[in-house]
Amino acid sequence: RADIQLLVGDASSVRATAGFEAHRLAEDTYRVVLPETHPLAHREEIELAELASERWIDNESPSGWCRRNLLDACSAAGVTPVFQVQAHDYAMAMAFVEAGLGITVLPAIAARELPPTLRSIPVVRPAPTRTISVVVRRTVADSPPVRLILDTLTSLAAERP
Repeated sequence: RADIQLLVGDASSVRATAGFEAHRLAEDTYRVVLPETHPLAHREEIELAELASERWIDNESPSGWCRRNLLDACSAAGVTPVFQVQAHDYAMAMAFVEAGLGITVLPAIAARELPPTLRSIPVVRPAPTRTISVVVRRTVADSPPVRLILDTLTSLAAERP
């Protein structure tokens, strides 16, 4: 019912219904955040299976799509993360990483601004991804405020960590 809806999930789940138009903003890959002193901290990429023995810090709601997305990728890599800390928030998860409690895997957009003591490295094989989209009511799609919102979201989504 809203004029603008921001959706995060699988690319196939975004469909514009009658009277709405969908705009895909970004494919947001996941990254592991770890201390700069970690043995893997200076790698270009890290395979998900390489994180199997790490102490994990959760950063999502247990019933949320992003957590299920990560767990599905872990399962495909043969990894069953054991969450040592349940943060349910990206900033708090990174604070726990900075405190030395473990590592966290989160969407790249969330890893844009890190404390100087942390590193963010792409996770591969598999590379979990989420799609960020906006669905807009057609009757307001060309209004200046909505155009400004869409342009701002598109610009923010285009930035990379």
